[in-house]
Amino acid sequence: MFCTSCGVVCIEEANFCHECGSRINVVVDNFEYNRDNIDNIIEEYFYHGYRYHDIVGLLAKHHGVQIHVRTLKRKLKELGLKQRETDFDEQAVRMCIEKEMQDAGSLAGYRYIWHAVRLTHHLIVPRGVVSAIMREIDPDGVRERKARRLRRRTYVSFGPNFAWHIDGYDKLKPYGFPIHGCICGYSRWIIWLEVVKSNNNPKIPARLFLDAVGNLKGCPRVVRSDCGTENVLIAGMQSYFRAHGNAEYAGVKAHQCGSSPSNQRIEGWWSFFRRSNSTWWINIFKDMSDSGILELGTINQIYKFGR
Repeated sequence: MFCTSCGVVCIEEANFCHECGSRINVVVDNFEYNRDNIDNIIEEYFYHGYRYHDIVGLLAKHHGVQIHVRTLKRKLKELGLKQRETDFDEQAVRMCIEKEMQDAGSLAGYRYIWHAVRLTHHLIVPRGVVSAIMREIDPDGVRERKARRLRRRTYVSFGPNFAWHIDGYDKLKPYGFPIHGCICGYSRWIIWLEVVKSNNNPKIPARLFLDAVGNLKGCPRVVRSDCGTENVLIAGMQSYFRAHGNAEYAGVKAHQCGSSPSNQRIEGWWSFFRRSNSTWWINIFKDMSDSGILELGTINQIYKFGR
């Protein structure tokens, strides 16, 4: 077994590379492929933004295809795929950006739109081009996002899955969509993000936590949460899992609680989520409620029975 990020040979049972800390058992989600068409597989991985060494590793691990990086580059050239595209149709790019900036995308920044253009429309363009077009299309929105830029506190984490940050998101809760999430403090990888029946019932976050520990075959050294009662079961389980771990983060020290603003990583992601998506939905639901189209009690009942 080898690391697809740095190429170092790792032991078979390792989950993380001892050299660079990258996760070895890469999980491919939401990707349907035809096993007989390697070109389509390579193209999909390319548009998902994987690096050359990552694509080579994924082909070997998930498709049984052993190729060298040089071969991959030659294949990408045959398919007309370039990491840095200089020849593109600006009008087509503009139309794609305008489409992505409709609805909830109207609140997104240029990095979000740049990824959407690449993944959804398969257009490889520099981020600077996307930023410039967005300034032309929505100058007021760009100025508003730029004005809210804050100087963040310095965050330190010692590696992948060292610390998990968990929290509930209540902004959509009045409309029947309580959300619970968990993020890795080092990589900002979303470990889970689920619409749940309730994010105040301790059993529900505890189930999400146990599922994640089972899927990843291990728990973090530290779980960080706020001091709400919905986190008591996770605190107990994490302390039990780490009862015989490293002395510095063993037992009750394996769970840390504090105020919501101090839970920096997950709160930062909620802020991004609100700017890029949820505010649009909140405004839609508020307008529907004010106009009498939506009865809040009704949507909660529909969601409850739908689960």
